[in-house]
Amino acid sequence: MCGTADWEWDPKQGGSKFAYEAVARHCQGCYVKDATTEDTERRPGLIVELHPTGTVESARRLVAAKERQANRQRRKTRDPSGRASATRSERTPVRA
Repeated sequence: MCGTADWEWDPKQGGSKFAYEAVARHCQGCYVKDATTEDTERRPGLIVELHPTGTVESARRLVAAKERQANRQRRKTRDPSGRASATRSERTPVRA
């Protein structure tokens, strides 16, 4: 994953054990990927990719995500009989 080859580290192959220096730096893309991975289930084969925003594909993903969220909210507000639960205003009597 680091992008180096074995020979670069092996003195017998012309490399050096000190061929590279580790330098820490903040990468916003890596940060976003790590944060997304923390929010999702870690499972074999899961790949988190970065895609540009402001594209038609991005807009489609956003619409689909909002639809999924709305569906989850609707399922949460239904009682076991399958009917939508009353809203607070329907449950609370109006006082004159």
